[in-house]
Amino acid sequence: MLRYQTTALYDVPAEIIFPILADFSRMNQWNPNVRSSTVISGEPLQVGTEVRCVLRWPYPPGTVLQARLDAVDPPHRVTYHERTTLGPFKLGEAKDQLTLKERSDGTLVTFKTEAKLHSVFRVAELVPLTFYERQLERIAEGLRTLLDTAS
Repeated sequence: MLRYQTTALYDVPAEIIFPILADFSRMNQWNPNVRSSTVISGEPLQVGTEVRCVLRWPYPPGTVLQARLDAVDPPHRVTYHERTTLGPFKLGEAKDQLTLKERSDGTLVTFKTEAKLHSVFRVAELVPLTFYERQLERIAEGLRTLLDTAS
């Protein structure tokens, strides 16, 4: 199992960040690994909502992530479960937790992932954790860019 995380400080309140992170239909706006995101069942901010995301680099063309919103604790925490596939092949599963903590200087967001890779794709577990942490840092920067353009 892979476990990795990163944190980022944003100079906006959690009430602004939380709806963005919890609304899966907007995932492609802040996650640079997501080419498109489509809600396939449920409503924004509703436990059980599912989204289908088509991924982009560093994932091979045709990689799809299907995520389900498992827990919502506004404006503190969002937890979701995801399955990633490439055509008929199951690449892996992950639990992602996004935690927001208000501070006097802004909101600290922790992006945490626990991933389990399947079959031959387990070879990716040999990749240094810094690669996966860098992916979370890219996501954190994507959120920063979205927040900066919205203000």
